[in-house]
Amino acid sequence: MIPLLMWGKKRRKRPPAEKKRWSERLGATIDTLAADLAPAWGNKRQSCRHRRRMMEKQISLLDKMGSHWPGVTESSLRDNRYIGSQVSPDGAIEDDLEELRERCVELYRGNTVAHSAVEGRVANEVGTGITCQPRVRESESISKERAAAINDKLKEVCKRWSDHGVDKRRRLSLPAIQRLICRTYAIYGEAFLILGQASFRGSIGLTIDVISPERVETPPEFMTDPQVRMGIRYSENDDIIGYYVRYTHPHEDGVRYSTDYEFVKRFDETGHARMIHIFDPMFPEQSRGIPWMATAMNRLKDLDDFFEAELIAKQIEAAFGLIFKHGERGGDPYDYALGATSNRPTSNEMKEQDVHPGFIHHTYDDSDVVTVDPQRPGSTFVPFVSSSQRTISGALAYPYELLAKDYKGVTFSSGRLSMLDGWMSFSMRQSVIIEQGLQPVYRRVVNDAVFIGEMDGLIDIVEYLEQPHIFERHKWTGQGKGFIDPDKEVRAHVRANEGGIETKSTIYGEKGEDWEDAEEQLDAEERKKTELRMDREVWENEEREKRGLPPLKRTYTENIGGASKESTDLDAETDAETEPADAEEPAGAGA
Repeated sequence: MIPLLMWGKKRRKRPPAEKKRWSERLGATIDTLAADLAPAWGNKRQSCRHRRRMMEKQISLLDKMGSHWPGVTESSLRDNRYIGSQVSPDGAIEDDLEELRERCVELYRGNTVAHSAVEGRVANEVGTGITCQPRVRESESISKERAAAINDKLKEVCKRWSDHGVDKRRRLSLPAIQRLICRTYAIYGEAFLILGQASFRGSIGLTIDVISPERVETPPEFMTDPQVRMGIRYSENDDIIGYYVRYTHPHEDGVRYSTDYEFVKRFDETGHARMIHIFDPMFPEQSRGIPWMATAMNRLKDLDDFFEAELIAKQIEAAFGLIFKHGERGGDPYDYALGATSNRPTSNEMKEQDVHPGFIHHTYDDSDVVTVDPQRPGSTFVPFVSSSQRTISGALAYPYELLAKDYKGVTFSSGRLSMLDGWMSFSMRQSVIIEQGLQPVYRRVVNDAVFIGEMDGLIDIVEYLEQPHIFERHKWTGQGKGFIDPDKEVRAHVRANEGGIETKSTIYGEKGEDWEDAEEQLDAEERKKTELRMDREVWENEEREKRGLPPLKRTYTENIGGASKESTDLDAETDAETEPADAEEPAGAGA
């Protein structure tokens, strides 16, 4: 029964075999012959052919799977807009750094928005200067009075050093050098400082020279040296040994032009900084800084070109002139034709006419007069400029209101939110200047002051060499950020401090002050105010005594109904004298 049932079922057909190409059939035949003649060689050929088929199959599967990220899927409209540069960070910088610098310098010189952005950074990150506050603390070996004396002396040393100029030519103060560092860092994306010595009339002979980053480059003889790249020499352990600095600017002309280089070590023999490189890396293993405006460079240039096109359109629209047509004046047609042929210029000989206010042009009778009507954006001009500036401010991490100087419609909340966002960026970039540039400078200032003799009697040289970090403790404080609405902000700070959610250190820090210095100053002011009031009372009592008047009692303050009221003992005596008179009146009336 079972065989009959199986006989009645329809047999399943085998799938047709895949038809092989003639090259594959020929290869299979050769493999078979090779296996018969030389089995080892034949097996090797078959194994390689099988491995190739597997790889082709895997590649086809990957092609069918596609990309896992929408941003990298194939698109004919978008793919050709990506550069697709597959180089290291230093490789990309080395190829385009020179042109990036030149364009950013040109934008700073001629583009109003770029110039405003750079100068805004300088004003907010440095302003009137980043002040150094020595912070030598009381310890087992340093008393409180000695620590205060050391701090005061170091402040005086820094002040006299800054007042007499800190650059090699003794012209720029420390705040001026800080602004130059910040401006160079904003334009070039990096700044180089060389610390040296020069004759001085101030406290110390330390000098700070800010050099152009374009001067730091690889000399021609070291182009093939693997330990030198973009002007920086590395050790075998990849430590920075020093920098090659060109004696003059690469674009210097005249007799000052030079192709010689000086090798400046990163640290001197004492271990202090000799050359300082300030930059904030964007990628790992990055050796040189990238200009800050590199991302927004095209948008800045497009906005500049748009302004120029709008200005030209307005000039053409404002131009008014006259066009005269010259008709025929009769005569023999043949002679007129000959004259026209010989005198009238051809289309190639016609000169272009300028359009300017009050222009006058002549045309022939058969010429067409076309009115010049430039198409201007009209009402879309301001929105386009505003949108472009917002894009630029976003790329630069810079507040739009500060970039465009447009505070129209800004409320307290929106203005404070915008400035808080800007202060975060300003503080971040300011910290780079402080940590990489100003802190090594201060350590050098303390070292020179100790060894020159400015700190004699306060810091012993042996003690300083054993524990230099104790005497080099300090803090750099920038200028205050100011208030948008003083009344609201002060009340908010008072409530936050009384509620225990904000410290005085935070409050004073927003103003660019140190809370300990501020509290000491407030205490000194109160003491001085009390001292002056007491001196005035003594003087006034002496004058009253000369004139036979009763002495004026000491002024005191009383709290009445939550409000402070100042009064004197003389006022109290006057009140006491009037009260008994009122009390005796009923007795007198009864008598």
